[in-house]
Amino acid sequence: MRYYSHFAERCSVELVRPFGVSLGALTRTLSSLLGYAGAALFGALGLQNLFPPAAGEASWQRSLNDGQRRLLGLGPGPGAKAKAASAAGGGAVGSPFTPLGPPLRGGKAAAIAATPPTEGGAAQYAGGGAASAGRSGGGRGASPFPGRQASTPVQLQQLMDEFEQETQAAAVAAAAPSDGGYSPYGYGAPYGSPAASPAEARGRLGAAGGGLALGPAAPTYRPSAVRKGAAALPHRPDGRVQASPEEAVDAVLKQLGTSDRHVEVCRERLREWLASAVLQPLVKAVDGAHADVVDAAARLGWAGLQLSPLTEALVGASGGTASRAGALASTERASKARSALQADDEVLIKQMQDHLLGRVHALPPTQQPPGEVVACLKALDRYQKLAALLRGEFPAGLLPPAPPGYLVERIRELAGGPCLQAFTWNNGGSFGGKAWSEETPTDSALLLYVFAAFLAAPHWDFPKDEVMERGPAGPLYLGKLPTRVADEYFAILSYRPPPAPQGTGIVGLLLGGGQPHFSLLLRGDTVLTLTEQFGVMHIIIFLILYCKQHTDGFLGPRSLQYLGLQQVTRPADFRSMFGTRLFGLW
Repeated sequence: MRYYSHFAERCSVELVRPFGVSLGALTRTLSSLLGYAGAALFGALGLQNLFPPAAGEASWQRSLNDGQRRLLGLGPGPGAKAKAASAAGGGAVGSPFTPLGPPLRGGKAAAIAATPPTEGGAAQYAGGGAASAGRSGGGRGASPFPGRQASTPVQLQQLMDEFEQETQAAAVAAAAPSDGGYSPYGYGAPYGSPAASPAEARGRLGAAGGGLALGPAAPTYRPSAVRKGAAALPHRPDGRVQASPEEAVDAVLKQLGTSDRHVEVCRERLREWLASAVLQPLVKAVDGAHADVVDAAARLGWAGLQLSPLTEALVGASGGTASRAGALASTERASKARSALQADDEVLIKQMQDHLLGRVHALPPTQQPPGEVVACLKALDRYQKLAALLRGEFPAGLLPPAPPGYLVERIRELAGGPCLQAFTWNNGGSFGGKAWSEETPTDSALLLYVFAAFLAAPHWDFPKDEVMERGPAGPLYLGKLPTRVADEYFAILSYRPPPAPQGTGIVGLLLGGGQPHFSLLLRGDTVLTLTEQFGVMHIIIFLILYCKQHTDGFLGPRSLQYLGLQQVTRPADFRSMFGTRLFGLW
C-alpha cells in the first residue's frame, strides 16, 4: 500500500515538473477554485429562492386576481402572501386602514372617482388605493369568468361542479348567524370572539358533516297530501277549495265578540291604514333607496357613485303605460336592458357591502365601527331587501311569479289614493300595454304579500337578519315553515299547514288564479275561508281581533300598537256609526 502511494506521488511530481510548479502549490490552487465554485453555486440557489421565476405564465395569467386564478386552477398569485399579511395587520389599534379604493363595475368604472381619505373618522374605510385599482370590468355583457371555456363535455361538467361548490359555499356564508355584539344591526363579531372562518361556519351549520343546513340551503317543509274525502274545510269532498257558508262567518263573529257593522267600520280603517302606513311609505322608500346609498357612501369617501333607481332598474324603458304595439315590439330589448342594469347595480352593492364588512370584521373586539359605516351598511341592506320585495321574494314563497316591473307599478297605483280606490279583488292592473291576465297576481294576492312584507319589516325598517325572533305567543313564519316548527306559531302561508303543531294566521289559496281564497287559521284549525270583494281584508281583521283578545295584542313578535293596527279595530265611535263616506268623501 505504501508502495502504491509513493508511486502516485512520484507520478504527480513528474507531471507538474515541466510547468515549474510544485505539487503543494497546485493542490492549494485547486482547493481554492473548488471553494469558490461551491460558494457561487450556493449563492445562485439562494438568489433563486429569493426571486422565483414566473413559472412560464403568460401576461394575461399574471393579470388575473385571486378568485380567477382559483377558478382556473392556477394557484395563488405572487402577491397573495403580501395581501394576506396586509389584511392580517390592518386592524391594529391606532393604525389607519389601508385605503380600499372605490367599487368598480362594468360601464360605470370611470364615473366613480375616489377622494383622498381625511384624517380619522370613517374615511379610513373607503379611501382610494391599489386594492381594487387592478380590477377592471368589461361591459355589462362581459362574462364574469374571462378566459374560461368549456369545449368538451368533461370541461363542462367540471365547470358545473365548481359552480355548485361556489353556490353551496355562498349559501353557507349567507346562513351564518349574525354575531353583532356591538352594533344594533348585527355587523361584526361580538366582544372577545374572533370571526369564524368559512370552514368553521360550514362545520357548525352541518354543510360538511352531520346536521341540517340553515338559511337558504335549509330543506323546506312540505305537508303530506290529505287523503281524498278526508279533507276538512275549506275543501269540498272532491278536494276543491270553497268559501265558508254564512253560518261559519256568524260563528267566527260570535267567537270574536264582534258584529257585521263593526267589521265594516274596521274594513274602512284598514283600507286607510294600508294606503297611508304601508303602500305610500313603501313607494317613498323605493324612490329614495338609491339616494340613501349614494349619500351614505359619500360620507365614507366614495364620491361620484352612480346607482340607478329601483323603479328604473325593474321597469326599464317599457314601463306600464306604453302602447300595445310599442310594448310588444320592445319587450325583449327592454327585458335585456333591465336585466343588465339590475345585475350591474347588484354587483356594485355587493362589492361595497363586502368591502365594509371586511373592514368591520377586522376591527378589534373592543372597538366599535363608526356610525357612518353602520348607516352605510344599513342603506345597502335596505336597497337589497327592497329590490327583493319588488321581485316578489321578500318574503319568498308567498306571491306567484310576476313579470319584472309589474309589482312596483301596481303598488304605485294602489298607493295613489287614501283608501285603495284602485283595488280589485279578482283582477289587477294593465302592464306593458296589455290588459290584466292570470300571468300577474290579483290585487288580493298582492295585498296579502305586502302585508306579510310589512310584518317582516315594520315601517320598512329592514332587520339585518331575516330570522324572526320569538314573540310572547310564538314566532312568526312568513311564506314557508322552517324545518323545525315551534309548538305554537303565527304564519302567513300559501298552503295549508298540518293541524299539529298548532298554528295561527292566514293561508292564501289559489293565489295564482283569478279567484283567490283566504283562510283564517286558529290554533291549527281552519275556521273560515272567504273570497270575493273584501275577503282578504276581513280575514286580516279577524286575525287582529283574535290577537287583541288572546295574545295581549301581539302578532307573533310584533306588537299591534307598534304596527299601527290597534286603532284599526278600536270600538266604533259616533262618527263611525254613520260611516266615513257619509257625503261621498273618503
